[in-house]
Amino acid sequence: MCWLLRRWWTWTTAAVTATVLIAAGLLIAVGGSRITEANCDRIVNGMTLEEVEALLGSPPRELELQMIADGVGDHLPARWFFGYCWMDDDDNRIDVYFMTEDAAADMKAYRAEFTKGDLPLQERLRRLVRKVLRL
Repeated sequence: MCWLLRRWWTWTTAAVTATVLIAAGLLIAVGGSRITEANCDRIVNGMTLEEVEALLGSPPRELELQMIADGVGDHLPARWFFGYCWMDDDDNRIDVYFMTEDAAADMKAYRAEFTKGDLPLQERLRRLVRKVLRL
């Protein structure tokens, strides 16, 4: 009878250890997302697209392009507005808007907005499993 208890504890310990190691491996493999509210708060006015890409990763999706002319008369200074979007697997999203005085000049960030994804837990877990299986 004593050998049965020892065997039971051995198998239970092995199962728990394996489960912990697999869970730790999954968490390490998946890593954290760069699309967070904290990273959105780190985007400041005047940052270039390259600086934002270094923070959030690349490539972003282009949202919109607008040219707006300010002023009166023949000397209208044109401003170009570009919007870019970064998203992660949980549908968290950061939209960053850039402005430039000249289409050929460097774009400078002037606004960043974070939108938290509202996926249910089941969908997030399903996407996590798909991501891990793609590795």
